[in-house]
Amino acid sequence: MTVFDRIYNAALLPQIKTGSADDAVLAAKALLSGGVDAMELVCRSDDEAAAIAAVQEQCPDMLVGAQCATWEACEKAAESGAQFLTTPGYSEKIVAWCDERGIPVIPGCVTPSEIMAATVQGVRIVKFFPAEAFGGMKTLASLAEVFEGVKFLPCGGIDNENLADYVEAPFVQAVGGSWLCTAGDIATRSFEAVTERCKAARAIVLGFTLGHVGVNAANAEESLALCKTFRAAFGFDIWEMPASFFASSGVEVMKHSEVGTNGHIAILTNSVRRAEAELAKKGFALDLSTEKCIGGEPIAVYFQNELGGFAVHLLKKGA
Repeated sequence: MTVFDRIYNAALLPQIKTGSADDAVLAAKALLSGGVDAMELVCRSDDEAAAIAAVQEQCPDMLVGAQCATWEACEKAAESGAQFLTTPGYSEKIVAWCDERGIPVIPGCVTPSEIMAATVQGVRIVKFFPAEAFGGMKTLASLAEVFEGVKFLPCGGIDNENLADYVEAPFVQAVGGSWLCTAGDIATRSFEAVTERCKAARAIVLGFTLGHVGVNAANAEESLALCKTFRAAFGFDIWEMPASFFASSGVEVMKHSEVGTNGHIAILTNSVRRAEAELAKKGFALDLSTEKCIGGEPIAVYFQNELGGFAVHLLKKGA
């Protein structure tokens, strides 16, 4: 898995501002406890460089990068073990320097000219900062339409209130910002609050909700009869699909027994790929042979094991 894959799966890239190695480690542990395993330290001096090294050593599960505004800061961060670099603006020199050394870099680009220059150098992910000040999702959607294949890392003015608007967009690689772990949180040692904020943000990113429950029936007649019973009891509308009847959007009755001893349960998510990574971390095995994709992006996949006699599958919202 590449660094960029890990950033995509994390979906959140908190910016941590501290020159203390101890504080950086405490922040990293709080983020990990909240389910966020990527971070970038704002690197301006040797102190932040030391913090990068400390996080690398003490929090091996954390993907740690550095936000650098100068070539000198990039060099210090790389020497300290930063696994990737980001820059607030575009620098041809820094991008070329990173490319020569095999260091993943996400340069800041907010204009078409900057994006064009970056793509000429092979860049396919750019930071969009400050996101809200430059038009937010409206501007990003317009840029994504022109620059097909370019992904964005929006930062600035984003928090849990508008996070969903960004992470649900297919052209957003991840969302950065300092709201998940602020300088105030670090100063007041409010690391439990950081963890809870991260948990809430991850819930928004994944967006897990119950889609529908599928029930196996012996044949089409039995399937329709059961749906009519639901309609008689609850007034549910009925409609037919090739392999099933639906009683409302929440109950699917199969025309013949398919997956699952009793049927299946569909769990909706904003991103099947991010959900796969999340569930793998929690020890749930997925049957990747069942994965269905559109345009190379997974939209559905089943668990390897049944839960309560039901097959369980993830389904991308809107798919």
